[in-house]
Amino acid sequence: MNNLKNYTNEIFDIAGANGVDTGVGMDMFLANIRNYPDKRLPFCEGANDVDWNALKQDLADLESSKTEFSTFVRENYDEIVALRKAGKFDAVLQLADKWEAKNKN
Repeated sequence: MNNLKNYTNEIFDIAGANGVDTGVGMDMFLANIRNYPDKRLPFCEGANDVDWNALKQDLADLESSKTEFSTFVRENYDEIVALRKAGKFDAVLQLADKWEAKNKN
């Protein structure tokens, strides 16, 4: 099952590029998946290395993980921001994995 936590960096990128909080960035990320590649529909810039078309098959799983993603960000926001400022984008994903393992037990 695909999860929005796997796209934390991309969601933060979209939020930053569009001057919105990460909750709105999450919704923009999901809208990009739904709207791609229809140029008539809104598309939010910020995450450039995403295969939007490939994510269409995971849209239901991603949408069902919104609450979990929001909780992860709320509980780890300062650490996520610090890691991203330090350029440690892989460490953000490792943090997500550790958080999930701790919270699934």
